[in-house]
Amino acid sequence: CYKQRMEKGLSFLEFNYMIMQSYDFYHLFKEYGCNMQFGGDDQWSNMLGGSELIRKKLGKDAYAMTITLLLNSEGKKMGKT
Repeated sequence: CYKQRMEKGLSFLEFNYMIMQSYDFYHLFKEYGCNMQFGGDDQWSNMLGGSELIRKKLGKDAYAMTITLLLNSEGKKMGKT
């Protein structure tokens, strides 16, 4: 799987996903005072990116909390759909 991804490459969205998620948290913090983000374990690095962006741009603390991913009956990660 990894080899195929490296050969195929990443789309623009995949490549910039962390940046977009970080800026989203920054916007929610700045406009609505949202200072905590919740998400699945697989989103930890994206959530830390947002917290770091807020700290660097605004000098304020923002927090992230992850929860264990929900699995279906086959043991695979449940999606949003």
